[in-house]
Amino acid sequence: MKTITLAKQTIVGLKIRTSNQVEMKASASPEGSNIGKLHQDFNQNVVINYQNGANLYGVYHHYESDQNGDYDILVGSTPNALTTDLPLEAITLAAGKYLVFSKEGEMPHVVMTLWDEVWSFFNQADVEHKRTFSTDFERYTSATHVDIYIAVE
Repeated sequence: MKTITLAKQTIVGLKIRTSNQVEMKASASPEGSNIGKLHQDFNQNVVINYQNGANLYGVYHHYESDQNGDYDILVGSTPNALTTDLPLEAITLAAGKYLVFSKEGEMPHVVMTLWDEVWSFFNQADVEHKRTFSTDFERYTSATHVDIYIAVE
């Protein structure tokens, strides 16, 4: 884990509203999670120019409260990195301080494992960072690597 400061950045893509409780129940069903379906819809309808260094993002924003409330998730990339005929929504990644958690492995298992690590980290009694619940995001840099950026004070 490392701490970094980011400038604001715009990401465009497809968006849904969900919650961790809904996702946990849905992931156990044969249909799968809503976030998984969103990723599938995005991959079937949008082309990302990975050859020029583009990355896939999963942006969590408009938190109702904290990890227990509803939130929006947008799956997308930078505006100049993708092609589609679908209308896309835009979100600005908030400028500021982020903790970055990284992991390599098989998708989507590695993402779920890394989120477990993030939640365990912030559930520690003596954690020195406080989440802002403004804009958090996953950045997929390859077929096997993901970074999770958590906005902190």
